Amino acid sequence: MGAIDTLLSDKERQVLEAYKDPRRGFKQTIKLSTQYAVGMALFVYLAIYDDALWSLAAYGVFLAWLVARLIGARKIAGVMPGIIEKYERRILELERGES
Repeated sequence: MGAIDTLLSDKERQVLEAYKDPRRGFKQTIKLSTQYAVGMALFVYLAIYDDALWSLAAYGVFLAWLVARLIGARKIAGVMPGIIEKYERRILELERGES
């Protein structure tokens, strides 16, 4: 992957780093699942306990956090198609040149 690294922009290189180590993705999935479980447990506890107003506040914070995560994911999703298109053309050019 060393030859391709020089062709990547800084943003593309940053996105690619997330996919290089398969353990990193698994650790991130575990972390995210734990965060969801804790957030929802807090929401359920507050909804059942005493005051529904606190449960609405907890749920609002949870939704705000979720929206922030989705915005970050959308930025990454917008980068990947450009990377794929850019290097598919270069690969096809190289294959035609070698044939």
